[in-house]
Amino acid sequence: MALVNPNRVKETTETTGTGTYSLEGATGNFQGFSAVGDGNTCYYCCTDGTQFEIGIGTFTSSGSTLARTTIFESSNSNNAVNWSTGEKDIFVTIPASKILFEDTSNNLATGGTVNGRNLSTDGSKLDGVATGADVTATAINALSTETSISGSDVIPVITSGGLKKATIANASLVGPTGPTGPAGSNGSNGSTGPTGPTGPTGPTGARGPTGPTGARGPTGPTGPTGNAATSNNQVGSYAFMNRTGGNTSFGWGSTYGGSSLRATGIHQRSNTNGIGWLRSQINSGSGTWRSMGQVNNLDANWTVATVMVRIS
Repeated sequence: MALVNPNRVKETTETTGTGTYSLEGATGNFQGFSAVGDGNTCYYCCTDGTQFEIGIGTFTSSGSTLARTTIFESSNSNNAVNWSTGEKDIFVTIPASKILFEDTSNNLATGGTVNGRNLSTDGSKLDGVATGADVTATAINALSTETSISGSDVIPVITSGGLKKATIANASLVGPTGPTGPAGSNGSNGSTGPTGPTGPTGPTGARGPTGPTGARGPTGPTGPTGNAATSNNQVGSYAFMNRTGGNTSFGWGSTYGGSSLRATGIHQRSNTNGIGWLRSQINSGSGTWRSMGQVNNLDANWTVATVMVRIS
């Protein structure tokens, strides 16, 4: 969007209120606002002969309208005029505050400002500039180089508060921080420090799980089979024996001297019950014998006997 002010632009409008102007075409020997260009702005003035409004308007070719973008001056206290019915003239113009001209003293003057500066008040600041003053780089380079600058010499200093002067002695000439230099080479390793003290003994850990049962070793070889003695009255031999003294009893697993034992046989003899009894057949035995059975003593008609084995 550009600010465009073409010559001889004038149309009529019957817009009411304070909204956008609807344009009705050029009048007389003028051209329409289409010369401004779609989307561009221009300075305008609108009047019905009594009220007026001066400002910046934005032209839109579709519908041929001019929006009131900025109001500079108006008969409604410099606000948008609330137009009543009736025809008004609207045209491109230059507001007086935007004109730069030469006055009767051949000085430049303006009803406004130039780049934000009021020439009528700020212009006096130029009066102190000497005629033919030159502050260009060419003029500075043409100066001779001084080699005897003293601390009392004055230099200009630009601060946030404006332009000031300072002496060389009390001007702190600190340049910007330079870039970081490259890293230096690594130094040699220092000697090994002494060994630190032994730390305290830590707590006893929890008891671990029981290990698996070891494998069973192999079964040893079977020992040789013993043989019972087959000779009478030898260690390891067996005999059916009774004790001297008739019906004396035997205890299970008890040992007896061989001299108190006699080998016994069966002798058939009838009695009231039809049962035989036992009779000694040989003399007493030798060594030590162990009872392999148990027999309680009986009445006087019976001889007590059991199986015995000689153990020594």
